[in-house]
Amino acid sequence: MRAFPDDKQLMIDCITAMSGVILFNRDNGLRAGALGGLNYSWGFYSTHMDDPDVTALGGAIGCFMDYVDENRAIGRELGVPEGLVQNMRNNFHGKYSDWAYEPVKHSLYALSSTTWRNQDIVMKEGFVPLDIAILLEHGHESKIAEESLQVVKALTAYSDDYRHVMANEGLFKALAHVLDTRYFDRGAVSLIAESTIYLIGPAWEGSPEGIAREIAYNAKIQEQATEQGFVDALLRVAMSPVEMKHFEHGAFNFNIDQAYPAQMNTYVALNTLAKGSPVNQATMVQAGIVANIAAKFPTLEDNAKPEACKLVATLHQQLNTCP
Repeated sequence: MRAFPDDKQLMIDCITAMSGVILFNRDNGLRAGALGGLNYSWGFYSTHMDDPDVTALGGAIGCFMDYVDENRAIGRELGVPEGLVQNMRNNFHGKYSDWAYEPVKHSLYALSSTTWRNQDIVMKEGFVPLDIAILLEHGHESKIAEESLQVVKALTAYSDDYRHVMANEGLFKALAHVLDTRYFDRGAVSLIAESTIYLIGPAWEGSPEGIAREIAYNAKIQEQATEQGFVDALLRVAMSPVEMKHFEHGAFNFNIDQAYPAQMNTYVALNTLAKGSPVNQATMVQAGIVANIAAKFPTLEDNAKPEACKLVATLHQQLNTCP
């Protein structure tokens, strides 16, 4: 990479090969960053943003940021967050394409880890309205919503003001659309439900560094979720008989079922929407969620059962299967 920075195929091969070694590996990622790997990779990427072969390397560049705050700091100095958002803009009704799936998806891959410690830049670059527009048009495509919600989680962890901005911009409307079109996608559903918990509160949200932030309940954001049709959409997913599946999680080196507990998160999110809201409670009861839980209870995943029972209690109902 040092010797041949202008050799396109060599640089693509080197960046791709390096990503497999540093993915979710702090020691290797830290070493690669210290040797200048991120500098060389981003230098190549940022000068070839009109080339879809190169902009599809966003996910590989994002691997530098996994568990490595030091590389996030390097990326901040290099302009990586700005460049990734710009790549999304270039390829969504933009200068290079009306819609280019791979470059946008890979920018989201990279931003899912780069945004931590760089939330202020990502917000300043206009990520939220841009991403909501993308979700409304292309949230039905694999990984677009899942990776977008990884960014949302980083933003909710940073600022209560950002929670308001996302709700005001119509995020819940976009997420309702995703739920209606990717109700079978375990990763997307799990991340949507988890993000809802942090958007509305109350909750504790942890960062990759292990720092937890207490998020207060916000009745206004809860009301906005209801107004934007999100409650009905999440209920449809919770009550669906369709078994959710993983998409593009095969390369992960951890337990993906534990990492994406979609059933559990869905019930927690419904409980978050129900608490303090008689309107949402009535909607859930009338939809038949309690009877649905009773029918599905024996087949629910173990970590989902107690959360389903908590929802039943919040709705002032009873089930024999719940303590």
